Amino acid sequence: MKPGEMILRERPLLITNAIRTTPSETLYALAVSNLSPTSRTSFLSLFTPTSPLFPPITGRWYSNGAELTHAYSGKDALFQGASGVFERISRANHSCTPNAVFEFDPDTLCGILYSIRPIRAGEEICQSYIPLDAPRCVRIRALEERYGFPNLSCQEIRTALAGCILKSDCVLKSSTNSVQDCLRDHTDELPTECKHLRTAFFECKRGMSTMSEIYQLANVPIVHGFNQDRSAVAVSQNSNEVQILTKAGTKWDLTHTLTEHDKLVTSIDWAPHTNRIVTCSHDRNAYVWNYEIDPSTGQPSWQPTLVLLRLNRSATFVRWSPNETKFAVASGARTVAVCQFDEESNWWVAKHIKKPLRTTVLSLDWHPNSVLLATGSADGMARVFSAFMKGVDSKPEPTVWGERLPFNTVCGEFSSPSGGWVHGVAFSPSGDALAFASHDSTITVVYPSGPDSAPQALHTIQLPSLPCISLVFTSPTSIVAAGHDCQPFLFSGSVSTPWSQSRSLDDASSSAAARSAAGGAASSVGRLNKSEAFNMFRAADSRGVGSSGATGVVAAGTRQTANGTELTTVHQNTVTSVRRYEGGEGDGSDVTRISTSGVDGRLVVWDVGGVGAVTRGVGRMAM
Repeated sequence: MKPGEMILRERPLLITNAIRTTPSETLYALAVSNLSPTSRTSFLSLFTPTSPLFPPITGRWYSNGAELTHAYSGKDALFQGASGVFERISRANHSCTPNAVFEFDPDTLCGILYSIRPIRAGEEICQSYIPLDAPRCVRIRALEERYGFPNLSCQEIRTALAGCILKSDCVLKSSTNSVQDCLRDHTDELPTECKHLRTAFFECKRGMSTMSEIYQLANVPIVHGFNQDRSAVAVSQNSNEVQILTKAGTKWDLTHTLTEHDKLVTSIDWAPHTNRIVTCSHDRNAYVWNYEIDPSTGQPSWQPTLVLLRLNRSATFVRWSPNETKFAVASGARTVAVCQFDEESNWWVAKHIKKPLRTTVLSLDWHPNSVLLATGSADGMARVFSAFMKGVDSKPEPTVWGERLPFNTVCGEFSSPSGGWVHGVAFSPSGDALAFASHDSTITVVYPSGPDSAPQALHTIQLPSLPCISLVFTSPTSIVAAGHDCQPFLFSGSVSTPWSQSRSLDDASSSAAARSAAGGAASSVGRLNKSEAFNMFRAADSRGVGSSGATGVVAAGTRQTANGTELTTVHQNTVTSVRRYEGGEGDGSDVTRISTSGVDGRLVVWDVGGVGAVTRGVGRMAM
């Protein structure tokens, strides 16, 4: 076959437009079910990753979809960001020296494979899954992330980036600009090749320098809870099911699916010592799951035990007590159900905390003594209650929260500065301080002095970013919180030292914040600065241009991709849960690692102490 000849021409089985919508597994499955039997069989026979990171239909689409934007250079917005799955074209393997190229004809809705060099009889037809004009190291990085190709060190990308910038006009036509200056202040002026390398380097360093582990478990919001040795995680992917994933190398394998709930699962907690899982849901129920032998099959499986919550509204949040003899369930019924196991009836029964709760309870946290319980609710209040249960708890030692602690005693009540919903609450490791995050973009840390007394100290941190939703003490003097700004922040302080924001655990954002503090460009902290609309108006005011897209201006804190712009943070949407991952297990040690999950379906494990600045690392590259 000669170069330029058409090898194959066919219409796609399915097309999706990534800009207008990001279909869920359910919508993908519905689309596939509407195919003809022959086409459906062909689609289901395509390669799919053998991992729960991608559900079956989504995995096939992700691994076999051809990006029509790369193959079609027209201006029709219908195909910008679209991808299609083909019956035969999608079966062509990848090669960095392909003998064929894919194109898309929007007039006939056909994908076409053309030969680009002589092809002998019997030779395999190969195409490139990614643009060939990108640098080699960038192509390898993209192939690793999407298709599981072999890993690549950041060093090759770093060296190529330094060489590219040193040959650019940013350095050659300036007597003062360094490599770091060009990366920091002149990104828009860099050649396309340098921009490719810069994106790849930041992606690589984010996983290396922050010591983070990033797992794309789903494309929908998730909630999670780890077992004791972190070898397994319970995850709900915005559904009524809970998946038990077991770690296998760098991936997670699905081992069990818990299906007792009939509405959305809102919270999960896994007791580390008793190995019991508790889940709650919009169906107003909670279940405790025990891993034991199933009498009907003789095989070990997760067996549910009903919890009599007696709620008339959705359950919103659940946590085991530190001693794991009971757990608490928050709800929209202006009630917290504290549950204990009834041996005679063989089920869990609840005792209610009600007064003075007046609205939905959004979050909970247990005091280390397993008696005191903190709540955050939609009335803008954080409260500390006694959850002492006779016959279950032994008499607790006196604390700064009180001595006599009958059930439902209010030991402390604190309001957010501007009345914002209290999304998250957390006790300090000793239990002598309480922190809570509010919807008015504040974090408050309270040090009580005793019952019926004014607090010894009360510190309020006014955030420059959007509100945090979840937080956890990592030591007596540090807190990690995250929320709508899509990144975890570290805060530090003490009873005598006002609390303040130290840095972001997300490397790219930390670098931007450091540059702002040094008098450079504005910090990207706060999603307002990441907004394309905000950036457009700012550009119109400062540069006299009317459209960010038309002039190639990309909002601070974002990067340009084939499907538009995306955040430079690891999480691409709101972080809804921050949890301890390593350390801080009641032994007096500090938390060294945390895990986060959120609306983007990502589960990320962060090293609390391993934060560095990416741009400073690039600036030290050998000239």
